[in-house]
Amino acid sequence: MLLNILLSSLLFITKEPEVIKPIEIKPDDVSPSQIGLAIVEFVIDKQGEVGEVLIIDTFDLKIIPLLEEAVRRMEFEPGMQNGRPVEVRYRLPIEFK
Repeated sequence: MLLNILLSSLLFITKEPEVIKPIEIKPDDVSPSQIGLAIVEFVIDKQGEVGEVLIIDTFDLKIIPLLEEAVRRMEFEPGMQNGRPVEVRYRLPIEFK
């Protein structure tokens, strides 16, 4: 009986996606004058892969392709809800210093 209660409670755990491979933007990819904040929104699918990528805000339109490519290279463990993988919309602020 106790085992059934524990198992059923585990099925209702909600877990956010976990980053396996973080975003990588090399310093050489941007000029030193490109300083500011970009906000990227994207979908992490049930397999943990990045789907649709939207640039919500950026300080320089020239870096949009760089941001899209860098986000698409990220890898995740998918989000979980009720013991099943789910699609998650994720918003990521990226600061260039």
